[in-house]
Amino acid sequence: MKVKSIKLASFRNYEEETVNLQDHVNVFFGDNAQGKTNLLEAIHLFSTGKSHRGATDKELIRKTKEYGSLILEFETNEREIQEELRFCEGKRREMKCNGVKVTKKKDWIGNFKSVLFYPEELNLIKEGPENRRKFFDGAIGMLRPMYDYYLGVYQNVLRQKSRLLRKIEENPSYRKTLPTWNESLMELGSRIIFYRQSFVHRMQPLATDILKDITKGKEHLSIQYESPFANLKTIEAIKEKFKEKQNELFETEIAAKQALLGPHRDDFLFLLNGEAAKLYASQGQQRSIVLSMKLAQTEMIQKETGEYPVLLLDDIFSELDQKRRAFLTENIKEKQVLITCTDQEYVNFESNVAYFRVEEGSVKRCTSI
Repeated sequence: MKVKSIKLASFRNYEEETVNLQDHVNVFFGDNAQGKTNLLEAIHLFSTGKSHRGATDKELIRKTKEYGSLILEFETNEREIQEELRFCEGKRREMKCNGVKVTKKKDWIGNFKSVLFYPEELNLIKEGPENRRKFFDGAIGMLRPMYDYYLGVYQNVLRQKSRLLRKIEENPSYRKTLPTWNESLMELGSRIIFYRQSFVHRMQPLATDILKDITKGKEHLSIQYESPFANLKTIEAIKEKFKEKQNELFETEIAAKQALLGPHRDDFLFLLNGEAAKLYASQGQQRSIVLSMKLAQTEMIQKETGEYPVLLLDDIFSELDQKRRAFLTENIKEKQVLITCTDQEYVNFESNVAYFRVEEGSVKRCTSI
């Protein structure tokens, strides 16, 4: 999979800019707050439909403008595809593929695949479970668009149930409608849990081998999905157990005024040489684990689709020590990579490199940094 070009119009700090990319390493350099991260964010939107920084569509539009748009031209499996995203304040975003309007997000997600590395995610191990769920949900959704659909519906139902639980004390008659919401959450939640378990099972050996390579065999990684329904083999088995536990918690949830069961409360545990990485691993070790997971995600995409995703590295080299930078450089140099940086010393590729200076939302091709 290769990006040919990205056109940004009234997106973030870009007025109108078209960037043509080469098939290997593309380095974007310049001072902070010039638009480097915005460029990677724009490309990654075509993979997930979401800003990795949590921005709303309104926040993606350039200030003083009413709408913004992105056009991505890429090649996959020897086919050339053009996709377009259009954002308009107060309206639903528009999506097109080769000029044809796409109305359902699940028909959009997964056409273009990219893996984004960004500094904040290097702290994934020590942060709260919400961040780990976000990582796995994004990775699964890119390979399984229906998962992203189930997750979106689940979150909407969860919000409805949570509002209901907060109102029952004032209006006890609402208790009668609670089983209906529980049934929907069980149906959707069971599918989400099944997808997560399957993904962890497939990622585990890849991430383990990559970490062994990084550490010269000194460290062993184990990833566990932490859920009351872990290791149940089928969606039906998960749903049956879900129903049993949900019935047990019926009165407890009403008293607590919150939903206490479901994938929105699950977590992922990382064990390094048998010990909880969150508690015992050093910062460098934790970053190696995240690096292993990202590269494992890249390999998973290649195994399923027959081609590597586009790699987006947002100022990641400055956050890694020399050993980890060297390992990452060696493992990405044959893929299409977009790298942002402020300092030349962190970027060390011998050939097949295109350089771009980014300044105040303008991108210009250069011969070197």
